[in-house]
Amino acid sequence: QPSYAARAVRLKRYQDQADAALERVRPLLDSKLVTPRAAAEAVLAFLDAGRATAAASTLSQVSDNAGALAPWLTALVEAARGQAKPAAKALAQQALPSKSEPLLVQTIALRSLVAVKDRRAKAYQSELGRRFPNHPEIKLAAR
Repeated sequence: QPSYAARAVRLKRYQDQADAALERVRPLLDSKLVTPRAAAEAVLAFLDAGRATAAASTLSQVSDNAGALAPWLTALVEAARGQAKPAAKALAQQALPSKSEPLLVQTIALRSLVAVKDRRAKAYQSELGRRFPNHPEIKLAAR
């Protein structure tokens, strides 16, 4: 099940078990309908394992299904590939996700802002940190 696989990948990422997370990525990409959550988890698993090229390949494969996460994931991948300045320029045009958007979009946006060293990252991180003090994705972004 893709939904179970996405949760398993996320758990392994949070436990700093990058290789175990990568082993569970295949079901996310084999399903006929890749959800935005599955697309994000697959790309983040490759990024957290230090495999930026594989993350870029995965993102190009699932970018149509990523929805609102696509620009944020693209910036993360580009920053991991050493292209932070062009990614920062692209994100400068992007409005920050509002409180009403899913938490997934907000946390991926935070990680992207931190990765490209956007000036809005610190304020956005403190806002999300106040609202969700123990969220693992926000703690990852803080590192």
